[in-house]
Formats: sequence, C-alpha cells, structure tokens
Amino acid sequence: MRRNLMLACLAMAVLAVACAGTALAGAPDASLAGPTRGGLDLALPYMQLGRGAGMGGAGVALDGGDTQNPAALGFMKGVVSVSGGYGGASFKHGPDVSMSNGQIIFPMPFLGGTSKIMGYHMKTTDSDVSRMMGLDTEVWATQYGMAYGRQIPLRGLIPGKLAIGFAGYPNDPSEIWLREPGTGRKIAHGRGISKVGSIRLGFLYKPTDLINIGGEFTHIKDYLYATYPGLGIPGRFKSNYYVNLWTIGAAVRLGHRGLLGRTTIAAQYLGGNADGQGVDQDYNVMGAGIEHRIPITETINIMLRGGYYAHSPTYGVGITLPYRLTVDYAYMPRYGDNLYRAFGHGALHSVGVTKGF
Repeated sequence: MRRNLMLACLAMAVLAVACAGTALAGAPDASLAGPTRGGLDLALPYMQLGRGAGMGGAGVALDGGDTQNPAALGFMKGVVSVSGGYGGASFKHGPDVSMSNGQIIFPMPFLGGTSKIMGYHMKTTDSDVSRMMGLDTEVWATQYGMAYGRQIPLRGLIPGKLAIGFAGYPNDPSEIWLREPGTGRKIAHGRGISKVGSIRLGFLYKPTDLINIGGEFTHIKDYLYATYPGLGIPGRFKSNYYVNLWTIGAAVRLGHRGLLGRTTIAAQYLGGNADGQGVDQDYNVMGAGIEHRIPITETINIMLRGGYYAHSPTYGVGITLPYRLTVDYAYMPRYGDNLYRAFGHGALHSVGVTKGF
C-alpha cells in the first residue's frame, strides 16, 4: 500500500482488516474509520487495465484516452470511441478480486475540446482468510466520473503545443465487511464516500512531435464511518481525511513509421500524502515502461510492452485490428508485492478493448 497505488481494492481490504484488528485490542474511536477507505481512494484515479498497466503504470505523459491524465483528451480532436476493461487477481492468502472499467470519449466542439465519461467497479469474488487477524474480507466499490481536455493556444510565446484537462468523480461509494471464518459472523463494517468527490487537474505539453511532458494533481476529501457489531460495541464511528497526490512524467517516441516500427519510452514519479483521522501516509512511487509498435499491414499493428512499477515488473501486448478495434492485454506476476504480509503474492491479468468510430 505504501508504494504501490495500483493495488486499489486489496490495499483497502488490508487497511480495513488492520482497522478491525485495532478494535479487537481496545475500544475504537473515530480514527479507526479512516483506513476503511484509504487504499481505494488513493488508487482508483490511477486504475489502468490494458496498455497503461503493461507499461508500468507510467501513463501521465502518454497520448490517448486510456491515460489517467485528462489533458491527453485535448489532443484527441474529433475522436469518438467506446472501451471497456476487465482484470482479475488471485492471491494465496486473501480474497480474489475482479475489476472492470468502461469509458466513452466524444468531442465537444462548442467548448473546443474532448470529453470522457468513465466508470469503474471492483468486488471480491470470494472471502478467503487473510494473514491479518484471520478474518474473511469482502469489498465492493464503484466510481463514476467525467473528464474534459482541450488545447491552449501558446501564441508563439513558447514552442510546441499545450493542453489542460479536468476530471471529477462525484459518485464513488465503497463498502467492506470483515467476517469470522466459518460462521460468517460480521465483526466490522465500513463505508466511505467522498464529500465533494475526487477531482484531478492535468497538463500535457508537447515541445516537439516526439516528446511529451505531462503532470496531474489529485485532491480527495472523504467522509467515512465504521461499525463493530461482532465486538458488541455500539455506535457509528466517523472520520474525515484529505488526500493530495501529484504526478510528473515524460514520454519519448523513437524511430519512424516503417518496417522497424516505433518505440515509446515513458517514465513518471508520483508523490503526495494523505492526512486525517486514522490516516498519515506519504507516497513516493516510480513507474517506467516501454512500448514497441510493429506494423503488419495498414490497419494491423502489434504493440509489445514492458515496465516496472514500484516493486513489480509488468508485461503487455496490444494489437490494432480493422474497423478501428484495439485489444490490449497486461500481466503483473507479483501484483501485491507490498501486501505480501497480508495476502501473499498474486498474479494480475487484465484486458481492454476499444472501438473507434
């Protein structure tokens, strides 16, 4: 959790188990509610299934609609596309998790930019006993939002092109249950939702056609509560906290469109902090990836990808097909490296499909 923001659902599960464990040691207070939600909010804005996951999550400076940087939409003039993704992770000592997302990209000529409507959902598919307190864990979370990006005229002040973007998630509830193995008796329950939703601001600057420099800032203000029916403790314990994250990165394209194809190299750094009742966390995460595009025909291209994110390598492959179809696959063999003590290592497989119009 401390260094890998892509561990969305599992980070939340671990922190919630820790929350219940603290309650077992003594009477709970409002600060115990914070961990119920923390992992999810810190990771959801960066959830990538497909291309970005295969490139080590280093997507802040990439072109296209599958990057977490909303400013990339500013360079997608006239584009209309629909895409969806699915991922699954299986762990040795914890619940298996399924994740899915979808988005629609469309132009907004009256505003001079491009918009994206997006949604994400995750849930545990079983409730295996974890290494923390020996409790079964069940989680679900949903997030819906919209992003918008447009180019800003530089008017000869500096060379190149610049786009800015905004994304907001006004609806993002999550819920978690911790149950006693065998009996299913509910030990603890947590629910969280943002007070004003999470927001994200981004920019993407292209000094030349082969170089991108991108950055984004995310702010989250959360409301949470936790209850402990299995411990015989009455009442609802509330908590509030704030999250501020920033990311900066660059991408460089090498080679030319020809038989040898083109290579894209990307890297980014993510930092920030979370503060509030029960939450005190700093973040320092590096990600890097490479993609080599091999042209087969005029419409068919194969993309080979690899990367490194926090403590895990990443691998991926993509293919463009006729009728403006694109399929992306990503694999992380040691997904959850920073959660080994809670769940053991697991493998994450994810796939994404995009249809352009």
